[in-house]
Order: sequence, then C-alpha cells, then structure tokens
Amino acid sequence: MSVEGGPPRGEALYERYDLQSLYTKWVVPPRAWNDTTYRTEWIRFNSEQAAATAFDPTWAQYDDQMRRLALGIRYRGGNMMKMAMGAMGGGMAADAFPKMEPATLWPVIDVLVAQTERTMEVNAATGVRELDPDRMPTSVLKRMAPSSIAQAYLRFLEPDEGLELITRLGISHEFVKPETVGDQKACGGCGSKFTLLPGATCVVCDGCGRRVDAGAGELPCTGCGATMCLPEGVKECACPYCKALVRRT
Repeated sequence: MSVEGGPPRGEALYERYDLQSLYTKWVVPPRAWNDTTYRTEWIRFNSEQAAATAFDPTWAQYDDQMRRLALGIRYRGGNMMKMAMGAMGGGMAADAFPKMEPATLWPVIDVLVAQTERTMEVNAATGVRELDPDRMPTSVLKRMAPSSIAQAYLRFLEPDEGLELITRLGISHEFVKPETVGDQKACGGCGSKFTLLPGATCVVCDGCGRRVDAGAGELPCTGCGATMCLPEGVKECACPYCKALVRRT
C-alpha cells in the first residue's frame, strides 16, 4: 500500500512508516489500526517530520551526538533472551530489561531533550506541525515530550535513579489519578469497554482504535442481549461477543 501526496525525498520514509503501521502495531497509535484516514495522515506526518529533521543541520548534529553517547551507555543485569522474545511478541517482561548506569545515561537525556525541542522548532518552521493528525496544541505537546522520554527510560533505572530522571526532566514527582465520571459503554467493533464522559459524542476505542459513535446511542444484540455503540459510519456489524448481526434501523 502506498500513500499519495508525499515529496520525492520522502518516498522511502513513507514506505517505512506504512510498513510500521501494518506490522508493528504496538508502536503506533491505536487509531492507525483501523481508521484508514487517520492512518494515512499519521504516515504522512511522521514521514514529513523525519525528512524535515534529517535535512536540518542542527538536528543532525544532535543525532550524531546521540549515536556516540548511546554507544557509551553501560548496562547491568537483564535477560537478553526475554528481551528478544518480548520484541517478537509485542510485550516485554519487567525483569527482562537491563539497568543503565545513570552517569552514562544523563548526557544522552540532555541531548535527547535538546533534539526533541529542535524537532518541534523544525516542524513549526516547515509547516509539518500542521500535518499532525491529532491536532495537538503546542502547550500539550511540550508537556508530553518530557513525559514520553521518562516513560521510555524509567524501566532501565532503579527507583531512586528514576526519581532523578524525573527531576532532570522537570516533571512533578506526584501523580494524581483523575476521577473518571461517566457511563460504561461497549465498542461494537471489538467489545472493549470504555467510559463515556458527560457530553461526549465520540470516543476512540483503546481496544481497536476505531472512532465510536457514542452520540447515536447503544444498540442491543438480538443474539446475546449485549448493548454496544457502533463505530462511526457503520450501520451494522457482527456482535463482538456472539457474532450475531447488530443493525441500526
């Protein structure tokens, strides 16, 4: 499958992200799994971003530094066999990861933060920012960037070292679980449950990535009696629980 609309220099990148969205689903947003329009936009955005940053001298310098520093990271412990098996299966056991020596990791983190900030600058200057399929506000993007870095490396650090990483990234040490108030509904595409917040009419299902038309109400299955909300644009589907036909009339 090819994606139209990309510049000649990005053709190989388009193919790369196209294949990634097909064969390594655990590293792409759930919406890219079954939402064709979103998947196309996601491929284009990431391809254009990769091309724009690759041609930026400042970003390229950070990339060279990252490569050199990454080779100097020292590890202790871990289980390489479990890591290999987890990589092939899309999941990883907690004890599979080796721990990184913090003194060798901090320089990598510093460069990674600078490179991430440069990526946002390049995106804004080249217009790539406007291609983001999630339409994420810049303020949210800047808050998510350090959080994403923390999530990527915390598993490689001991608890006290993880706290130091969080401090270096300027993230609050406290986590407050939000109170989710709403009705429990089911996705007609895969059967996964979700919480419909007051006033919401559309929800992206965490199970299959489809946009669920919650505003149209629930439909009962004549086979098993389960109720569900159908994905957007769908008038009928097979019940995810018993496979009986569920149809909107």
